[in-house]
Amino acid sequence: MRKAMPTIAERADELQRRMKSEPDLKKRQRLHAFYLAARGQARYRQEIAVLLGVHRHSVASWFAAYAEGGLDHALSYQVPTPPVHRRITEAALTALQAKLHDPHGFAGYHQIRLWLAEEHHVTLSYSSVHALVRYKLRAQPKRPRPSHAKKIPRR
Repeated sequence: MRKAMPTIAERADELQRRMKSEPDLKKRQRLHAFYLAARGQARYRQEIAVLLGVHRHSVASWFAAYAEGGLDHALSYQVPTPPVHRRITEAALTALQAKLHDPHGFAGYHQIRLWLAEEHHVTLSYSSVHALVRYKLRAQPKRPRPSHAKKIPRR
């Protein structure tokens, strides 16, 4: 048994005007679905789904949200945020910052990886250590490079 399509309260020309001025593509697609229903160009969710190139369940959820809370509720959606989990502890991070401020810090990012594994039992990839040190902490390994013995030091 098919679920009845909700009656669209907004006028078709108002939906079309709002659809053309909407910068968000997801909202524009939903407004287009409501416009097609208000205009009578499509009577069923399946027809709207075919016209818009989306799954019929997507259209069904849009109309269910419209029936539940109106147009503003149907146009609202949540952007999923990735979970934030840190692989390095706060203690290891503060110790790393202190060690990076030391003038005889690390020779390179590989040495930082080894130091984190030995001292704090944190295993990170080279690229993760590089991104953490270079871009998050805005630091660099600071061991002075070797110089030739005959080179005259600058003053």
